Order: sequence, then C-alpha cells, then structure tokens
Amino acid sequence: MSHLPISLEELYEEYIFTRKIDISLDQFLILASFFPALLVISTDGKVDEEEWRYVDSLVHSLCNSLDTKRLSIQEVKELKNVFHTELRYLQRNFDTWERKFTKALKKYLHDHPVYQSLVSEHIYQSASVSEGICEKEKTMIEYLLKELGMD
Repeated sequence: MSHLPISLEELYEEYIFTRKIDISLDQFLILASFFPALLVISTDGKVDEEEWRYVDSLVHSLCNSLDTKRLSIQEVKELKNVFHTELRYLQRNFDTWERKFTKALKKYLHDHPVYQSLVSEHIYQSASVSEGICEKEKTMIEYLLKELGMD
C-alpha cells in the first residue's frame, strides 16, 4: 500500500513528479481546492458539456485571481491550459488520487480554515450547474464535507 501524503506540500511534490508538470505550490493549491467540486460534478458518472463550461469558467476566474502581475499573458494562457489538462486527468484518475487529495486537503483546511468557505462554495456551485442537485450529488456532498472535516 502506498503512503498517503499527510500534507498538501507532500501531495504537491508527488503530483508534479508523477505528472511532470511545472506549477507552483500556490497554483497546485488552486487545483486541489477545486478537486472536491470535480468529484461532485463527476458523481453521475459523466461530466456533461454544461459542467465542463462551468469548469472552464472557474479555471478562467481562478487564473485571473492569481498574482498575474508576475505572469505574462502567454503564461496565464499556458496556466489555464495546464489546469484544464490536469482537471480532465484527475477526473479520469480518481482511483489514484481521490484519497490522497481528500486527506491532504482535510489537513490543509484544518490548518487554514479561511479556505473552507471557498471549497464549500465550489462544491455547492458545481452540484447545481446542470439540473439542480440530484440525490447522488447530495450524498457526495455530505461525504466530502465529512471527509474534509467541514461537516
């Protein structure tokens, strides 16, 4: 059995090594904070076009919220592409990453409670994107809030 990272920093190191990507810890934190919402979006077994549009708009706003003064327009565009690629990768590879992200994010949110409302907001917004919140999504939300220590 593989060792589960106990911190977001350890997960970051494992993830960028595995994926061979060049993103900062702050950028990875954005990706990790959206991971629970991606689980909710995927609850029904598929991510429809409307849900991917929501993901796209979220990626756009997340990238714009970063300190983009230090990034060129091209670098911001590349970062958006990285986020899109990684979110699609994660959506196809929940088996590998779900427990690791959930455990590391739980610890991070415990140590940084100010981010709990952001993660919670992403979770609920993602659930209501297509046709309201279905029963499977309600169950997933309850599970995630409990697993992330936010219940």
